[in-house]
Amino acid sequence: MFLASMSLSACSTDPGLTENALLSDTVSVDGNVRETASASLSLLRPSVDVSLRIMNQGEQPETLFSSPRGACDGGMIVRAWRDVKGKSTLAWVSSAVPFIPCPAHALPLVVAPHASVLLSREIPNAEILGDSLPPDNYVLTASADLQAPLLPAQITAGPLFIQLAFVVPPGTVLDGTWSGSADGIELRMALHWTADSVTGSGMYIEMSPNTNRCGGGTLRGSGNVTLAAARTEDRVVGHMSFDNGWTPPYSAVLANAAFLDGQFMSVDVGPCPMPLGREVQ
Repeated sequence: MFLASMSLSACSTDPGLTENALLSDTVSVDGNVRETASASLSLLRPSVDVSLRIMNQGEQPETLFSSPRGACDGGMIVRAWRDVKGKSTLAWVSSAVPFIPCPAHALPLVVAPHASVLLSREIPNAEILGDSLPPDNYVLTASADLQAPLLPAQITAGPLFIQLAFVVPPGTVLDGTWSGSADGIELRMALHWTADSVTGSGMYIEMSPNTNRCGGGTLRGSGNVTLAAARTEDRVVGHMSFDNGWTPPYSAVLANAAFLDGQFMSVDVGPCPMPLGREVQ
């Protein structure tokens, strides 16, 4: 964790407040530094957890020097992008939010050769949506907030449905067959829902081209798959287990009673979409 003395300022003229600043890359390599990012909905409160992993691929140590602000905000700048009429539009940026200074001094962080450091922060949904943005799917990006080395690339941390209120009321019947496909993987599962869990099993089919980057490229043909996940209101977080040994984390949110907006998670490449829809009986 970075520490530094801070000054109070809302960076409303941040150069990131331009539509052209969006980068869709899930991995960035700059010299000996490699960056990946991930984002997920918190299980404990209506907030978003964002992480940025900085890896030293070189043979010599790399020293990271935080910016004054980065010392207290997790060492990263987070942006939320929203699709408006087919165009990615910047909706929110963390560096434009006023904050209370933290009384500390800056400390460098040394990353050993072939080691990494994970920067993370929790952002309340209310901070992102404020009083004007609607509940919607937002693509989050993260960039390192450092004085040196300069790492300006925005890394796609993942799409999330961010909201303030719960969409599906408690007691709504959700049991049934759920199916979906993405990146060359098709799923069809019988799911059982309780107030705090989602479990079920079914079949998968691997199709061509299989472009899944989170480990699903190992799937061949068809086979069995199970889901075991915790549920907190609209949020679902757990694991899928495929019979070839692939067990990816699975994070999702109910956009409505018939659509689960989900994704497989990977530390190396970020999220891989896998939405599921409830089949009409």
